[in-house]
Amino acid sequence: MPSNVLVLSDVHLLGDQLRQRLANLLMQLDGSATGQLVMTSQPSMVSSDDQLDQLCGASVEVPPLRHRYGDIEHLAQFLLRKYRPSGESRFSPDVLTMLQRCPWPENVRQLESVIRGLARRPSGRMIQVEDLPPECRVSSNKVLTTIEALERDAILRGLMDRNSNVQRTAQDLGISRATMYRKMRRYGIVPSSLT
Repeated sequence: MPSNVLVLSDVHLLGDQLRQRLANLLMQLDGSATGQLVMTSQPSMVSSDDQLDQLCGASVEVPPLRHRYGDIEHLAQFLLRKYRPSGESRFSPDVLTMLQRCPWPENVRQLESVIRGLARRPSGRMIQVEDLPPECRVSSNKVLTTIEALERDAILRGLMDRNSNVQRTAQDLGISRATMYRKMRRYGIVPSSLT
């Protein structure tokens, strides 16, 4: 096992010129360096004839987090310990169930952001479902624009404030009940999961 490991993450974000320079550098080193290079990327973002990709000795494809729901509890616990090392907070079983149902379109990065936000709350108590941000209370796999996320969050807050009463929430938001139901379907909002 090499003693030095260098991790380059998200190399698919490098421009063509930087990718070529990195590939040239790696070809010059070709075994003369002691250590191991690990690169992460999104394969769909890289062309099949990419020189940098061809230099990799092995390729491991990691499925999206939404297809590895069994890993979510372990990752959430790990991230909570990372951001709250004293260990004074824990997840309720309902929170872990809800986290496993989330679509996580941004994968581990999004889960980490949620856990970091939860760790900023007052310590010393069990983290409950009502502590979760709105994005964890929906079942839509679609990555939302900023405006769509704001709209979704307004609908979720309204439903939570009105004990999941769709008619009253629609009135508060100034939209018809039919529009409210259409938007709830679009954003994967299930009122019964909010109480």
